[in-house]
Amino acid sequence: MKTPSRFPTPLAAAALAVLALACPATAASIGELGILQGSANGGINPATGNPWQAGDHYRLAFVTSGSIQGTSTNIGTYNTFVQNAANASSLGLGGATWNVIGSTAAVAARDNTSTNPGVDGAGVAIFLVDGITKVADNNSDLWNGNIDSLLNLDENGNQLDTAILGGTENSGVQRGNGRVLGNSNPADPKVTIGRTDINTGRWMVQFNTNATSSLPVYALSEPLTVQVGGPDTDPPVIASTNPADDSAGFPTSNNLVATFDEFITAGTGNVTIRNLDAMTDTVISITDSSQVSISGKDLVVDPAALLLNGTAYAVRIDDGAVFDEFGNAFPGITGDTTWNFTTGGDPLLLTAAELKDHINGVITLSAAQIDAHKQVIDAEKERFDENGATIAAVFDLVETYDSVIGPLWVARGQFDRNNQGNDLDWTIYHVMQYIMDEVYNASTITAREGQLRGFKFGSVANFPGDADPPADPRAVHTATIDGSFPDTFGRDTQHWTWPARKPTGTYLAPGTIATVTVPPALVGQGYQVRVGAHSWDMSNRPWVRRLDRATILYDLDAPSIKVASPYGGGIYIEVPFGANAGVVDVDITGAIRSPYFSAKSFHATTLAEWLSTERNHPAPWADFQSEKFMMQVPTNWIYAHPDPVTLMADWDAAMDAMNDLMGFPRIRGKETMYPQVDVIFRVSVYAPGYPSTNINDNPNNDRGGYHTHHLVRGPQFAGDYEFHEQGHAYFFPKFGGETESAVNFPHVAVQNRVFGTNLDEALATSRGFGSNPHRTLDNTAVAWMTSFNFSPRELPMDKLEKQYQMKGHAKFVDIVRLFGWEGLDAYWYSYNLDEENGDSNHGNDDDKLLRLCESVGEDLRPLFHFWGIHPSPSLQSSIDAAGLTPSQEIYDLLLHYKSLVPANNVEFRTFASNWWGGPPSSSGFWTESEHARQWDSTDLFPPGDQQRPNGEIYVAASAADIEGRVQELVDLYFPDGRPLADDYDVWEAMFPGADLADPDGDLDGDGRSNNEERLFGTDPTSAASANPITAPLDSAAGTFSYTRRDEALTGAGFSVWTTTDLVTWTEDTGAGQADGTPDADGVETVAVTLSAGLRTEPMLFVQVRAE
Repeated sequence: MKTPSRFPTPLAAAALAVLALACPATAASIGELGILQGSANGGINPATGNPWQAGDHYRLAFVTSGSIQGTSTNIGTYNTFVQNAANASSLGLGGATWNVIGSTAAVAARDNTSTNPGVDGAGVAIFLVDGITKVADNNSDLWNGNIDSLLNLDENGNQLDTAILGGTENSGVQRGNGRVLGNSNPADPKVTIGRTDINTGRWMVQFNTNATSSLPVYALSEPLTVQVGGPDTDPPVIASTNPADDSAGFPTSNNLVATFDEFITAGTGNVTIRNLDAMTDTVISITDSSQVSISGKDLVVDPAALLLNGTAYAVRIDDGAVFDEFGNAFPGITGDTTWNFTTGGDPLLLTAAELKDHINGVITLSAAQIDAHKQVIDAEKERFDENGATIAAVFDLVETYDSVIGPLWVARGQFDRNNQGNDLDWTIYHVMQYIMDEVYNASTITAREGQLRGFKFGSVANFPGDADPPADPRAVHTATIDGSFPDTFGRDTQHWTWPARKPTGTYLAPGTIATVTVPPALVGQGYQVRVGAHSWDMSNRPWVRRLDRATILYDLDAPSIKVASPYGGGIYIEVPFGANAGVVDVDITGAIRSPYFSAKSFHATTLAEWLSTERNHPAPWADFQSEKFMMQVPTNWIYAHPDPVTLMADWDAAMDAMNDLMGFPRIRGKETMYPQVDVIFRVSVYAPGYPSTNINDNPNNDRGGYHTHHLVRGPQFAGDYEFHEQGHAYFFPKFGGETESAVNFPHVAVQNRVFGTNLDEALATSRGFGSNPHRTLDNTAVAWMTSFNFSPRELPMDKLEKQYQMKGHAKFVDIVRLFGWEGLDAYWYSYNLDEENGDSNHGNDDDKLLRLCESVGEDLRPLFHFWGIHPSPSLQSSIDAAGLTPSQEIYDLLLHYKSLVPANNVEFRTFASNWWGGPPSSSGFWTESEHARQWDSTDLFPPGDQQRPNGEIYVAASAADIEGRVQELVDLYFPDGRPLADDYDVWEAMFPGADLADPDGDLDGDGRSNNEERLFGTDPTSAASANPITAPLDSAAGTFSYTRRDEALTGAGFSVWTTTDLVTWTEDTGAGQADGTPDADGVETVAVTLSAGLRTEPMLFVQVRAE
């Protein structure tokens, strides 16, 4: 029994042929629906091998332009969907029945479309809806794994490269694993998808997607009938034109379209557009692809701004310029009466005038009419600066809105971009944005300076802030800037090759025009002037709180250029990457001064200059800059700032700390960090950037002249996000899953290394927990040890347990606590060095850990294993090869952490309550929810997921499990127990303040190395303490004495050697050495007795060697 939705087979399609006879065929079309062309498949029917004949059958296929979810189990749902698409087709496909090429659990695609070779026979050829391109010869060819051409035309003949829902194997049956249309398996609700831009097996089977995904589907027609046979000899005929003949009001920006009655191709000849008023012709070659295109039956001519408003035109087409696909030439249009039309008035001027009248209450526009005007504005925006009339029209429109209704963001609040209505406010917003984008450029200033001067947006009162024009527009301010941007050592960090921005300490008042004069070295070399510092394009943000593009760039292509902006803004020189002009002077005329504190090496603002002059300048924004750090803040933040000298020194020191850690030079090509206050984030979350915009404020907010924000109080007060985001900007190598955790570590470096904050507090503030005294490094270890992945699961720490949490980067803080910062500095420096040498392969986690061990000089594996990064056992051989031995400090730390494990539920509750600031919540994130599960005996999860010995509650047995896990790590990495401390480090610590880091160095210059001084118990800080011989050689008795550090401490062996000629030395293996008693510093005096045979030598020299 066949499925009712199946198509009739070709042999059963005779009735279709009878119906088709009632449909007149077009000249070139030989098939039902007017689609199939006589040249399809070279004019041969693949099913017969003969030329197409009336009565032959074929099928058409397309991909839907619309999408549907793959959730329905009813194949009829999808068949209805494709039929509706065909019914709405501009190609008239609705005259046939269409089914989806897709499978549900009940119906396979090949059965739904009657293409099952075993049931429906060979079938017929299948073509795209262009009537030319063959998809398959027959049913077997359709389901042999590949198709002959891309099935990528939609129901309107448009190319669509997309994924499609199919749920079907390449053989036409249901996809395995139940991944069919309507798959509702809760464990794996997937549907197999194909691709329209692939004609191999992946046209139907590529990947899988969720059944709820909305995607297009393939459609296949019933068998259709060839209506005529033999060659077509009729020429193509124009069926319609746009604009229509004798029509009026045609928009000058629209294309001219002639639609023929059949598919056409280009021949030779021209299309001529005649201006009937001026009797002038514009001749366009039919083969000029920049202005002429042919798509199916349409000849499209782009007049390319040749059409004038209110003008009469006629279109002519040469004989032979167009052919049909059978070689029949279009005879052309030879006169001026066949296709003529008149253009309308200037749409931009008409729109601006009507919107202005609406604002003034002269007329009332509906929402639909306002929307229509908005569409005209969008289409005509590039014409805003076309002439004085267009500029005047859009300027007048904004000024009328500002005066009658009130400026945007002053008279009304922010916009929601996702819910923009057909309203006047949103339309005016776009007019303002297009004025910024299109009118304000060098050529318009040159041509229309008088028209631009004095025009400004009323919304500047909100942002970026209004400012009065200069009292003396002829006054010149000279700014000294660094015109170089060298490529310094290290990888490119975030936005690094973007131009370096150089403040000039000047501000362009909105509506004014300033002149910027630069030395010849900056002309035509890629330098630019930027008006306004707020350079991020905010068009991707849902809320609109200012113009999306609020700044304007002007090329420095002449020694002096003029700059203007209706928005106003600071004046900056943008220095391109690689530039090397050096320190230069820039003159700015016609601008006002802005507060500017410079801490650059060649221009340092003094505190007196700041207090008496700089902080009092009138511009609404202030600039602070050194070679290492730059920021822009509202003037309301700083007009009473007492000491920017210290402020910028602190920021510079913070940059040094981060660059030291990350392996970069302290002075780089431009500033390491560039934060900026704005009214909106540049993305939906905190983010790095040049500039970063993670602080929102309006310049009109009165902050008393000395805001409490860390930008102007100092980096020691920075929130956790500031250096977290800069961590992202470094792009430094990280262990797996630590994208959002390792970046917290630079905050620790800044606070500890620069400001002396203890490591506990620095770690806590790196995640915003500075107010909780229980958020210490030790307690971070407890929080991790009481997590289930530590015990009982014994799994690595998950990335979700690391990100935005103290335990994610605590291991690095432990390294600092035990071994200092220098090893970490060297570690990240080494990667920069590799990348400078062309090696950007950072390796896997084992590779990274080995490199870190070598940089620190310690075997860090047990520490990393504890903190949830599990080294491979194979790493042991590399550790041995590097000469790294077990660390006593890490051994002691692990036992210390073991001692911190809460002993029972009472201690656990105390810890958890302190850590979380109250009882942990079961709905909290990961660790908090796990701590909530252990709070008491209430089971929050089913029995199969209990993690503690007594269900979920934390009890003494839980503590034993955790302690046992720590001991496992100790036993694994320290099988011989506690390692001995390195004696050199112990000895070095006995001389605080002395630089004994190099064992081979000679601090006191006495000829003995630092290590030799250690071994022989002498003072490395005193040249007078060079000789360890305390009792000289008694030649008769053969005795002498020397000092040495206790062998039990150094592990060294001491031997006696003699010579009679100072050339050949021989070890005295019979010499006796009597140990003394080590003093408090571990130094003993050893009495030596030489072998008896040496005592009779007339001359004897003796030395003691330590090995």
